[in-house]
Amino acid sequence: MKTEGIPFLKVMNINEFGFKTKNIDYIDLKTHNVMKRSQLHGNEILYSMAGTIGIAVNYNHKFKYANINQAISKILLKDISKNQLIVYLLNSNLCKLQSKRFLTVSAQPNINFEQIKSIKIPNLSENQEINILDTMDNAYKVKKQKEQESKNLFNDIDNYLLDKLGITLPDEPENNIENRTFKVGFDDIFNDRLDANSYTAYYQNIFKVLETTIVTSCDYIAKKIKKDDIDTMPVFFDILISIVNNESIKNLIIIFIKKENLYILINIIFYISIIKNNTIDDSIKEICYFYDWLKNYAKLTKFSEFENLYKTYKETYIPQDYKIFVAMEFYQQDNVYKAIKGTIEKVAKDMNLPLECIRIDKVEKGNTYQIMDEILKQIQDNRLLIADITNKNPNVYLEVGYAMGLAKSRGIENQIMFFLKIDEDAKVGFDLQSYQQNRYKDTEELREKLESQLKVYYGKLII
Repeated sequence: MKTEGIPFLKVMNINEFGFKTKNIDYIDLKTHNVMKRSQLHGNEILYSMAGTIGIAVNYNHKFKYANINQAISKILLKDISKNQLIVYLLNSNLCKLQSKRFLTVSAQPNINFEQIKSIKIPNLSENQEINILDTMDNAYKVKKQKEQESKNLFNDIDNYLLDKLGITLPDEPENNIENRTFKVGFDDIFNDRLDANSYTAYYQNIFKVLETTIVTSCDYIAKKIKKDDIDTMPVFFDILISIVNNESIKNLIIIFIKKENLYILINIIFYISIIKNNTIDDSIKEICYFYDWLKNYAKLTKFSEFENLYKTYKETYIPQDYKIFVAMEFYQQDNVYKAIKGTIEKVAKDMNLPLECIRIDKVEKGNTYQIMDEILKQIQDNRLLIADITNKNPNVYLEVGYAMGLAKSRGIENQIMFFLKIDEDAKVGFDLQSYQQNRYKDTEELREKLESQLKVYYGKLII
């Protein structure tokens, strides 16, 4: 691939925001002169017609000389002052839907020149054109600004983390043929990474720096890895990269950095993902659950010997996601509660989940407590609320209202399942009439509907 000469643009080099110059191919001047029909002179609109269909961009003298491949068409307007307006319209859903109607599938999706000409553009007044240009110009400007701010933020986070870990990455090498060329044997990549860049001298140096730093700073990991084990650390680096990109783990990273013990979090990630052999998704959940237990149940702010703590956590802790608070009128309703509790236990067994049914008058705290305070605390601490709203019990309605307000303040959907026994007096309060209610005739139908709902609910939760 040439790295200098005349830019040879492909669909991959354009998007509705402009040009992506990172991976542009080049052709020599002789080839450019032969390809006269596809030369660009400055005032064209480029429009993708093969592969990814319907991307328009205003060329506007981007390069002094340039050429395009057969997947891009040129549009020349008599009035070039309208170029940017037409680009905005071609990139709108109105025009994109028209282009999709013409799609034919052979080796790749494509449309032809006549079909491009037939795309209908709205006939706008001068004021409408000005409004569209102003609105879209401002929107793209804000978008680019936000993207740059996000990029700067991520760069700052990377630098901050590396500084806290005491890691100094090697300088990026000069972009010349010597640094871009390397040789790797088949034995070196067998059962290893397949991305070519990872085998360049630059990235190999990064891997060495990271491996040396983490193993040196984390004595725990160093002791867990056998002397002749050369596979574990590269695997752990891949897992670590995937895990730390999770939003919940990013929050934990900030917490551990503030406590100046980020290395402990790295050790925990290593233990849960490598030693306990969890998948990445399961590791993320387990790390978050373990920290929640350490903070809210064990009440520990500082700790180092976490393996024994983890064993205790596994033996005693049920995450909030799996605790279910039951709100209902309990007087003379034992059969209903037993149906709910029995169904929860059955689903827990069927789905291999540690579900726990919480009934307020059965909560044991070892001391006297205010019932209402404990009810509100249980609703706060548990994820799901099952509410039997039969008989319009005021206490149940209070608990439902509190759960709804709590969900709204947290910016999440209501985590409530409503159940109502059907009889002559079955009525629902006005505020709850618009919510889905699982209506049942007897406890058998209650069991069936509750089991179905719980399996759908936790099926989504554990994906």
